[in-house]
Amino acid sequence: MPAHAPADHNTGWVLKVAALATLAFFGAELACGYYARSLALISDAWHNFSDALALFVTWFAFQAQAKAPSRHRTYGYHRAGVLAAFVAGLLVLGPAGWLFYRGAQRLLAPGQPDFRIMLALGAAGVLLNAVVSVALRRAARGEQCPPRVFLHMAGDALAGLGILLAALLIRIWGLRAADPLLGLLIAGLVVWTVWDVMVESLDILLEGLPRGLELEQVEAAIRSVPRVQDVHDLHIWSLGVGAQAFTCHVRIPPLPFADGEAILDQVNALLERRFRIRHVTVQLECQECEAVNGCHIPGAR
Repeated sequence: MPAHAPADHNTGWVLKVAALATLAFFGAELACGYYARSLALISDAWHNFSDALALFVTWFAFQAQAKAPSRHRTYGYHRAGVLAAFVAGLLVLGPAGWLFYRGAQRLLAPGQPDFRIMLALGAAGVLLNAVVSVALRRAARGEQCPPRVFLHMAGDALAGLGILLAALLIRIWGLRAADPLLGLLIAGLVVWTVWDVMVESLDILLEGLPRGLELEQVEAAIRSVPRVQDVHDLHIWSLGVGAQAFTCHVRIPPLPFADGEAILDQVNALLERRFRIRHVTVQLECQECEAVNGCHIPGAR
């Protein structure tokens, strides 16, 4: 998941409250959906659960950054939340499949959902997402707050508006098929949301290149530093959400130690300023290193 976790306590606290509020709304909407016989409400409840999952993972990133590494876990606890997100995402795919099955059945034989409950829950969902979005923007105070969080909030708001529209269609024109049709659309949104979380989580667990970064761009930026002759054995991976790690070998001409330190400082500053990479390990060399000495991982750059 990109460099998108600002080290701001207020944002972390708002994320935690937003996740808990969204989870509570999931429970209420799920119960009301069954009571009102509305597939749209049930689908939207699971969509809210997937968004609560994304909020919890982002909040966990804030907590992991504040928790000191131990002798046993030298990188800290960044990936605990990522692993939990991947497992939870797998579990959500089951209800999503059931929603598609029930949606197809309801389209063939639409029921009579309670439009009043649909109106109430749809309005409550739009209001909740508006409050969460405003609170996150204020807490971030100009920091780069996770763009995916706002994307999920926007999706929730659209789903809430869709429920309001479906309720009105049922009330005014008696279009009962609007409920299962909207339920199928929201079920698709659930799969898309969960799939995005799972793919990004798996990318982190497999130490793939973080989203938003291009290896060639980072390499070219380091080569632009004065007196850098070559860059190789370059690796970038994510420790967790918004926490990137970086290693590489940089060849420079024979220079006094102080000059080498100055080049190293420039590389570190460049990586943090342009790519928001702060966990950096650079090996300076004055001659070509040999593959037999472990400079290159087979198949890697």
